Amino acid sequence: PDEGPILHIRSFGDPASLVAPLRQLLLSVAKGWSIREVNLLSDELARSMWRERLVAQLVTGFAIVAGLLAAVGLYGTLAYYVSRSRRSLGIRVAIGASRAAIVLMLMVRVGGLIVAGAVFGWLASVLLAGWVSSLLFGITPSDPLSVVSALTILVLTVLLAAVVPTVRALSIDPAITLREE
Repeated sequence: PDEGPILHIRSFGDPASLVAPLRQLLLSVAKGWSIREVNLLSDELARSMWRERLVAQLVTGFAIVAGLLAAVGLYGTLAYYVSRSRRSLGIRVAIGASRAAIVLMLMVRVGGLIVAGAVFGWLASVLLAGWVSSLLFGITPSDPLSVVSALTILVLTVLLAAVVPTVRALSIDPAITLREE
């Protein structure tokens, strides 16, 4: 079906404010015409991108769930390590190790997890760069802001997961620990 003429207008400023004056101008110039609808390009663009936005929101949700699962897993691993190292930590404290030395020992372990996660993440990003680039719009897989953001999230997740086990390790009483076994 013939839809009639379509008029495209480029404007500077807010295009929505021009709709009413342009409608009056067109109706006064072209008598007998009817204007069925007025669409702004920004609205059309928003309508055409709904699938991409939905996929991005779903991926973001899954990434948050994956991050939470990783934090719980890291917490469990570190808590298990502290519980298994309880005796050795108690002995270290008994022979004069400071709290700072205990924290440093645990942070070296945590640092290993951070380095391993960063290396595996970097390798995955290099191997999957071609596929990932087809899913991205306006950035590259090696975008510095994205890489720094991912590393920051990784470090914060690991450090957050390490807080409770570290506090538990610092609360070990060497006398009680040595008497237990």
